[in-house]
Amino acid sequence: MISNSLEERRRYVNEIKASFSDPAKSSQYADVSGEAQHPPGDAAAFFKLRLMIAAAIFAAFVYCDQKQVRIRTYSTDKICEFITQTVSPEQVVETFQSFTGEKKKTD
Repeated sequence: MISNSLEERRRYVNEIKASFSDPAKSSQYADVSGEAQHPPGDAAAFFKLRLMIAAAIFAAFVYCDQKQVRIRTYSTDKICEFITQTVSPEQVVETFQSFTGEKKKTD
C-alpha cells in the first residue's frame, strides 16, 4: 500500500514536471544553466577584428616612419615619445576635467 502511494506520487510529480517547459532552455535562466548567451564564435570574431585594426594602424605607422610622413605637426619619433612617456593619475584627471569643463573640487 505504501509503495503504491509512493509510485503514484512520483508519477504525479513527473507529470507536473513534464507540463512545464525546461527551465535550462529558457532565456530567463540562461545565466544559471551555464549555457553561453552568445555563440562561441563571437569572441573570436571580435578578437580578429581588433587584431586587424591593430595591424592596420601598425602598418600605417611603419609607412609614415619610412616615408617621413608627418601627422599634423607630429613625426613618428614624437608619437613614440608620447606613447612611452609616463603619465601621473593627477595629469589624467586634469586633462579629463579640461575636456569636460569641470572644475577641480576642493575639500
